[in-house]
This record gives sequence, structure tokens and C-alpha cells, in this order.
Amino acid sequence: MHKQKTGVLIKCLVYGALAVVLLVLQSSRATGVSLWTASANFMPFLVAALALYENPYMAGGVGFFAGLLLSVHSSTIEGLASFWLAIFGVAYSYLAELFFRNNIVLSILGGMGCLAVGELCKYVFYYMLVHGVGFGAGMLTLLGSLILSVPFGILVCYIVRWISRKFSEDER
Repeated sequence: MHKQKTGVLIKCLVYGALAVVLLVLQSSRATGVSLWTASANFMPFLVAALALYENPYMAGGVGFFAGLLLSVHSSTIEGLASFWLAIFGVAYSYLAELFFRNNIVLSILGGMGCLAVGELCKYVFYYMLVHGVGFGAGMLTLLGSLILSVPFGILVCYIVRWISRKFSEDER
């Protein structure tokens, strides 16, 4: 029993460290890229993959932590990223338990959906209402965010699957 709790704690620490590494990769000057005023965001892919390969508590907890990292780093007034990623992680995990299989394509699609909904909400409630940005510019930002995030997001989903399988092998 004690060994199982230690394994879960180590797994949580590994996923937390992965979230920090992803934040550094997407936001540093050397690796951070922007396209049409959009930047990459790998956290939705991390949370979607955790929702499929782990339990809802792990997905919600790491989603909350990843959202806190995004909110602290962001220069805009977001603050809801931690709430959004935590709720998405729990809800997507429950949907996965009821209707899906643990499939890498579903984790990629879930990450893309989470990213798209988050960017749409940010556009409507921040850029459109506060700054009056037009619909075309908002959709270009959404498209740019998807273009920059999806290639590395696929790699994030594979990394989470590998970590999950590695720890499940160690528990046997």
C-alpha cells in the first residue's frame, strides 16, 4: 500500500515537472514562437492526455496546476485558465470513461478542442469586448494558436502515454 502511494506521488511530481518544462518551452525567448499574435499552448494537450490515460483527479489536479502556471506567466487578464483546465480535465476524463477508449487520437482531438474553446472565450471576453478586435483577427489568432500548438501537442500526448504506461508497468 505504501509503495503504491509513493508511486502515485512520484507520478504527480513527474507530471508537474512536465507542465513546468512545457511552460518554459512555450514561453521562453529561444523556443517561444508567435504567429498572427498567437503563441503556442501545450497545456490543453497535457490535460487531455492525462484525462484519457490517468484518472479524473490527476487530470483535474494537473490541469489546475498548469492553469496556474499559465495565469502567472500571462500578461493579459485571464485568471480563469486554472479553472478551465481543471474542469476540462475532470469532464473529459469522465466522458472518456463512459464513451471513449484510451486512444492517442482522442487525446489530440481533446487538446485541440480545449485549446479552441479557451481561445474563443479569450477572444470574446477579452479581445472583442475590451479591445474591440474584429472577428477575422480573432479567428486568425485562434488558427495561429492551433498551428503552433498541434505539432508539439502530439508529442506531449505521446509523452504522457509513455509515462502512464511506464508507471503502470512498475506497479505490477
